[in-house]
Amino acid sequence: QEWPLLLIIILIIMYCAKCWKYYNIILWYNQQITKYNYNKNYKVGISETKRTHILTFKRNYNSKSNRDIKFKEWLAGLIDGSGFLGVKSKKITFIQITLSFDEVKLLKLIQKRYGGSIKYRAGHHSVRYKLQNKDSIIRLIHDINGNIRQSKRLSQLAHVCHLLKIDVIYPIKINDKNAWFSGYFDAIGEINYRYNPIPYLYISMTDLYYKDIIYYKHIFNGEVKYIRANNGLYKWEIRDLDLIDKYVKKTHRYSKSYKLNRFLLVKTFNNLKVLKAYETDSIYNSYWKSLQFKWHK
Repeated sequence: QEWPLLLIIILIIMYCAKCWKYYNIILWYNQQITKYNYNKNYKVGISETKRTHILTFKRNYNSKSNRDIKFKEWLAGLIDGSGFLGVKSKKITFIQITLSFDEVKLLKLIQKRYGGSIKYRAGHHSVRYKLQNKDSIIRLIHDINGNIRQSKRLSQLAHVCHLLKIDVIYPIKINDKNAWFSGYFDAIGEINYRYNPIPYLYISMTDLYYKDIIYYKHIFNGEVKYIRANNGLYKWEIRDLDLIDKYVKKTHRYSKSYKLNRFLLVKTFNNLKVLKAYETDSIYNSYWKSLQFKWHK
């Protein structure tokens, strides 16, 4: 009679032991799943944070990088229009940019980046920026190399690059997104209006060589005419409102001269012209006078 009872006790113990084993296995498995999910969620959280930081960094970096590229393109255009890349004593290089006296702020932007000096030219109503430090010149040359395209300036660049042992990069293909147009226009372009008999806007550019001005016609349309005065010059001009609007939209954001102010007034000019505000007896004439004041500010 003791044997069946003992057997039952043994079977119960074995059954409980097996259940406990399974319990431990299940418990361990659940712990691993929980740990995995925790680690997964933790890692996802970290990677998401990192991803956000990376995207923000890339956006800021790309924006800064793009501004830097546009500045270099603009500078090349400015030097093409009003600059000089020179050599004195057959071995000393220098760079000059000469503009009207009211463009000092523009030249200070360049001075801040590369160093150099700015001096007023008495009797010329102009101001000149000059850079002579060799290391700064090398840096500037690298920045504009590939975007210099004016005939004389390209020849000067080749001479300077030869002395500095820098390979010349000949002009890259240009499009309407290149800030070179803004720099060249800041240097020698004109935006103004005339009466004939009513006022009309025009944007123009005058240069010695046809090949140096034809870029504007190719990209922004308009007309190129030969002017016999001053031993012959070529003039590009647009008067059509749609063409002017297109030009302003494409280039004004990179302009750094007083002409930017006029670009921003183009829309107001056209609106007041439609209202005939230029007529002295117009009820809007005071707005026209205000526009004129801002235009020449």
